[in-house]
Parts: sequence; C-alpha cells; structure tokens
Amino acid sequence: MERHLEKLFSIHTQLPKIAKTGHPQRFLGCASRLARLYACDSFLNTLIQAQLISREAVATVNSDSETAHMEYTAKVGNRIDIALLGAGPDSYTCSLFSRHSSIENPSETFILVTDSPKPPASRISMSRSMLEKTGCVFVFFISEGKRDTYHNFMDDSVTITDAPVKISRQARKCLVFTDLP
Repeated sequence: MERHLEKLFSIHTQLPKIAKTGHPQRFLGCASRLARLYACDSFLNTLIQAQLISREAVATVNSDSETAHMEYTAKVGNRIDIALLGAGPDSYTCSLFSRHSSIENPSETFILVTDSPKPPASRISMSRSMLEKTGCVFVFFISEGKRDTYHNFMDDSVTITDAPVKISRQARKCLVFTDLP
C-alpha cells in the first residue's frame, strides 16, 4: 500500500500545475460501483486516509435510486476537469465495458448501467462522451495484474470496443501512471 500512496502523493503535488485558475476545478475519482462509499478497501477511502481529499469534498447520492445517475449529474455537473481512473482486467474503465452497450450510450452526462458484466450489476458511470470531454485524465495501471490491460491501452491496433479504457486517450490531456516496466 505504501507504494500506491507514494504515487498518489506525487500526483497530488502536480495538480496545482495542471489545474487552470479562474474557475473552480471539478475533480472526479471514479468509483462506479454502487456500494459502500467509505469501504476500507475503496480508492476513495485511500485518498481520504492519505489526506488528499476530505469527506466534505465528496458528492454522494442515494445509490438505491434508479435515478442516481441523474442526481449525481445534478450535484456534479456534466463537465469534469480532472478524473482519476483505474482500469479493470478486461480493459474497462468507469463502468464502460468491452463489447457492451455502456460504451455506445449517447448521453453527455453520467449514465446508469444496470446490466454490468461484472458484479455488482448496477453502477453509475461517466458516459463515453463525458470522459472524452474531460480536461485531464489520470489513468492508473498498478500491479502485475494490470499488465495486459496496460498493453491493450498502449496498442494502437486494439479498438475502443475491445479496450474502453482507451476512451481516456481522447481527453484533452491523458497521463498514465504505472509501476510496470
């Protein structure tokens, strides 16, 4: 865990240099599963424990609601300046899955995915369009288990349909963090 926190701290020190002044920055750490928000193993809890963000900075919604994605959009808006994203072993990110309807949803805001191929079935996600319009995306490929996902991300012959994490490359700026050689 210490290794991950070192990377998070180095990112934290870069944010003021990346963020433009003049308007409040909308910062998103994407945890798309509708689950316990502050679970001890969650990415969000790691950021809070490392004192990189406070609980007060977190927008929450009633995840039992079928309109949770609309409630989230109402709180956060449909423009994200900075997004922290992980990538799943099947090269997905947020809840945009390979060969799944989630990557074809035309919405410009958050979407509700009710048929996720990975548990849990219900998730909130940035839409493809929203991710493409994000100002700066940080994508993390941490640990040996992400090697194939990282290679898919870097391989120009792999399509977005097969590796939705590649959508993040369409953002205005995409920064990759990995501990892989």
